[in-house]
Amino acid sequence: MIRAALMVLALAAFCGGCFDAPGTIIQLQQEIDQHKLDLAACEQAKFECETRCSELEARIKNQPRLADVKLDDLFVVDKIKIPTRSGGIDLDGKPGDDGVVVYVQPVDASGDVIKAAGAITIQLTDLTDIGSPRTIATKEYTDPVVIKKSWYGGFMTNHYSFKIPFSESAGRIPSEVHVRVVFLDWLSGRELTTSTTVTVKSAATPSQE
Repeated sequence: MIRAALMVLALAAFCGGCFDAPGTIIQLQQEIDQHKLDLAACEQAKFECETRCSELEARIKNQPRLADVKLDDLFVVDKIKIPTRSGGIDLDGKPGDDGVVVYVQPVDASGDVIKAAGAITIQLTDLTDIGSPRTIATKEYTDPVVIKKSWYGGFMTNHYSFKIPFSESAGRIPSEVHVRVVFLDWLSGRELTTSTTVTVKSAATPSQE
């Protein structure tokens, strides 16, 4: 394309008066300049693609052979647990609980707690009226940074910890709150669910000595 434009440009200069040479030459020069820019962009894109392919090939060579490895052979979440120490929590310093602290433990098939990454949804429900359950809080955690910071690992403290405040429109809070946790394991794609009931202390409930 560039070669053809150059030939036309040379012919225009040679013929002189055969056509409107000045205007045509300017137009052809502009086209040549644009083609040069396009060619440079294509060459840059080609270089970047080749570099990326080389990087991926190197990574593939360094990856372990997983052809014969089944998902069940990996350390993936088999179920989730809510430890019994989950329960009501005072978040504003005033008498009575105004939220629930929920601990979540991902557990593998061997029954061991593992630090598995995944999206976590926690729903708090008032089941005082079984026929008309009332949601008093819902919280979704999908940001990997936030989820990672919520993990506590150590002696007897391997769990995620989330403090869920009651929604402003929750109204009356019962003495027992139903907690439902949904864990979407990012490694396996499995969605696991568990639930429990925790005790909440209202402002009118006397403190236990």
